[in-house]
Amino acid sequence: MCLLYLNIKSTEVVKDIYLMHKPITYGDYSNDTWSGLIDESDPLLVAWFQAIKVYIKDYDLWVFGGTLEPWLSYDLDLALTGPYDPIRINNILNNLTRIGFEFGILPDIKYHFNNELFIWSEYIKTGKSKIIKQAYYKPVIIWDGVPHICAQYQDGLYVSSRKYPMSKTLNKAHTYRDPIQLT
Repeated sequence: MCLLYLNIKSTEVVKDIYLMHKPITYGDYSNDTWSGLIDESDPLLVAWFQAIKVYIKDYDLWVFGGTLEPWLSYDLDLALTGPYDPIRINNILNNLTRIGFEFGILPDIKYHFNNELFIWSEYIKTGKSKIIKQAYYKPVIIWDGVPHICAQYQDGLYVSSRKYPMSKTLNKAHTYRDPIQLT
């Protein structure tokens, strides 16, 4: 589903608008070429979801963020909800991240404690922000050689809390769609 602009005289690829080139290392996985996703029905996302279904039995997976907006997104914001089982959660986060890197999809996936989700439509009605405790695959992600610490080890998981909505999403040309469960 990649559109390429070709130089007709040399057949050299000039620009691939669906790829981002940025070296990223997250735990055991590294990649430097990322595919953009157009929306929740993007064929690459659908194929990735088919590949990870076996790992999320008894859990729900929710997509939110840029993938639901009317532009190309180079990361996939995901919330995993379901039973609290640190060993199983770590296994799921590991496998979904691994498969994402194999597909060239940058998965920004977190387990949400207490099955909490941030629901834009509720926020729009009430104006009340929400702090969600979440677990990450690993505590550090390295973008362009720069480490970013995102969590601390706690009870078998890498945990942090995040306030939603994030300030970077407010007052922008977003559609503010609620999370969509992948099925």
